[in-house]
Amino acid sequence: MVPVPKGRVLEVYEFLATSPTPSVAERRTPWPPEMLKRCYRESQPPFQKVLDTLADHPGQAVSGRDLDMAVGATRRNVLAGVMSAAARRVSGRYHLRFPWESEWRPAEGIKYYTMSAEDAAVIRSLREAE
Repeated sequence: MVPVPKGRVLEVYEFLATSPTPSVAERRTPWPPEMLKRCYRESQPPFQKVLDTLADHPGQAVSGRDLDMAVGATRRNVLAGVMSAAARRVSGRYHLRFPWESEWRPAEGIKYYTMSAEDAAVIRSLREAE
């Protein structure tokens, strides 16, 4: 139980009646599908593996460690290099941000990445077409 001043009880009821806050991935505006397909096709295999891994877990947080394994990173800075090169291309060529949200979790010392279901479906459709 949480004490609430009488004058604010109605506000609490209204708040509780609203839909819960959407997840990070649900708040993200999906990329235009053709642009995402172009980005995937023009990417190097390590970045395609990042996109594939995130697309296989739509709406779920994927750790940087999992992405390290996906790209076959044997050193800590390999994923950072893949992401850095991709960031320059994504912002410079497509004038967009990465097709996912990221979140640093200081208690774990790990960054997590979450791709929306819409963007994930576009990436998976490219693999299914092959």
